[in-house]
Parts: sequence; C-alpha cells; structure tokens
Amino acid sequence: MVDQHYTHPDLVAVYDVFNCWGADRAFYASLVGTTPLRILEVGCGTGLIARRIAEQGHDVTGLDPAPQMLEFARSAPGGQSVKWICGLLADFDAAPFDLIFMTGHAFQCMLLDDEITAFFRAARRLLRPEGRLVFETRNAAVKAWENWTPEQSTATKVLPNGRSVTAYHELQNVDVDVVSFRSVYQFPDQRITSDSTLRFTMLDEVTAFAQAEGLALLEVFGDWNKSPLKPTSPEIIMTLGQA
Repeated sequence: MVDQHYTHPDLVAVYDVFNCWGADRAFYASLVGTTPLRILEVGCGTGLIARRIAEQGHDVTGLDPAPQMLEFARSAPGGQSVKWICGLLADFDAAPFDLIFMTGHAFQCMLLDDEITAFFRAARRLLRPEGRLVFETRNAAVKAWENWTPEQSTATKVLPNGRSVTAYHELQNVDVDVVSFRSVYQFPDQRITSDSTLRFTMLDEVTAFAQAEGLALLEVFGDWNKSPLKPTSPEIIMTLGQA
C-alpha cells in the first residue's frame, strides 16, 4: 500500500514544500553532465529532479507507484519533457539505461527480502553494461527515528496561497530494523495523517542483496558532500554497477 503522503491530493500538493530542493537532490542532479543519457528515476514522486535533468537534454523516464504523484509531475513546469510511468521497478521493462537512481530514502520502503531482491534483479536487467545504479538509505547506526517526535520534528510552511501547514512525526514502533511512524499535517481547516513503515539495512546487507543479483558496489558516501561513510554518517549513499 502506498502511504497517504503520496496519494492524498492535499498532501501531494504540499510534498515539494516540505521536501524542497536541497543537498540530496543537488547530489543526484550532479550525476549527469552534458552528454545526453538515458536516465530512469525510480520513485520519482513529483518529478522535481527528473524534470530538472530532462531540461538539460537527457532522455528521462520517471517511475512511481502513486498515480497521484505522477499526475502532479505531468502538470508541473517541465513535466512534458519526461516520460511518466506508473508502477514498480520489478515490473518495468524498457531499453537499457545509462543511469538509474532512486532518492528520498525510497529504498527503505521495501520491507521484505523478496522486494529488495526483485529491485536489484530488475536494476541489473535495465542497466547498460557501463550503467550505474545510485540510491541511498539512512544509516541505522545513528538511529534517526529517535528524532521522529513532535518536539523535534515540527515544521511550519507557508504555501503560495498564504495558508500555513504544520507537520510533525510521531514514532509508533521500532522492531529491530523496521520502524513505523505517523506523519501529521495540520492545515487551517483539516488534519491529515499518513502512516509509514521503513526498513533500515546496513551496508553489508545491501551489498549482499546486490551481489546476489550480479551488481557490485563501486562507491559509497556517508553524506551529500561525498564524505566517507563513518559510524556517525547520516546516510549510506551507494553507486553500483554490473559485476
């Protein structure tokens, strides 16, 4: 099931307000140069990065399981320059890509081993021989979920129409490597909640899944400034290629 974050029209409309362009998106945008490439963004959401990259002359496809997000992406500035597909990578078929990337910690939405295996199997099938797969997951060692409380996560944003929206997280449950939480959005006239469950996998686990499907780890960073991965790094940012 896709979270309300990505399906409720009012939450889709404010998604980019709470998840605006930052160091993470800049990192992914920097992966492409001026030579035209075939690029696939998995879990593209509103297409903020896909649209930016397509404007640079690349052949970009955006794949996402939430039709509501894709509807927003199509109608956004630059939306006509990207091919939008509704679905999962495991079920997707197309000519091979030079670059496949996935942002927003979407990797953590795959809770089952079979889902992760299917993801890597499909990625290898869809990559050109010299192609690259790039994505990130939160570093479980820093226990980011400990900050998913109203006291530490509350943020208020002012929308273009002048209305304000306040959002915060409520930690629900931690079961070994699976964390559940609720996001609350308080609009002037309504309160909307979205429940999420994420899996936190360590680098050696991810690497084992990838290697089993013929992919090799080429590079890893611990943050968007390309610093080395350390126990205190907030991210595990990986680049993989065909083994």
